[in-house]
Amino acid sequence: MENYSAASDLENHFDKTVSVSQNGKEIEYGIINGNNTVVFVKTGFEGSCHGYENKYVRIGRALNEKHGCSIIVSSNPLGYKTDFSAEMEFVRDYAKKQNLVDYQLYFFGHSNGAALGIINAYQFAEIKKLVCINAPLMINLHLLLRGIKGFSGEKMTLVYGSNDASFDI
Repeated sequence: MENYSAASDLENHFDKTVSVSQNGKEIEYGIINGNNTVVFVKTGFEGSCHGYENKYVRIGRALNEKHGCSIIVSSNPLGYKTDFSAEMEFVRDYAKKQNLVDYQLYFFGHSNGAALGIINAYQFAEIKKLVCINAPLMINLHLLLRGIKGFSGEKMTLVYGSNDASFDI
């Protein structure tokens, strides 16, 4: 099911939102069309594709305005066991439908979304760079370490505030 934003204030809206059923849950993807640099954003646990006060829309719009990037933001609903392969298939389908030849794929995740990126990105050679903010390192540390060691892309950046529980790890 596709829903198109009809608002005049684009700063607070995606170009398009798409709902997809995955593992018995509706995953909402927010999309901002752009060039062949695709930024895939995975929100934190229970996060909507819009985020608190439309933060993911605003981040996406800023990246799109400054660099022309295509943005895909994926929700992370309560009780959803993430199927990262299905999420990556959504990204591939988007690129194909937009005729984005030789697209560059970057991953941006926050909290649980960041952990999911660290754990899974090494399995997808098309992910070139990761920016992971406040990934909880005290949960599934062995899976996170496997992901960090196995990642063969260009760069992985882990960002933590000094008050974050994972900061000292």
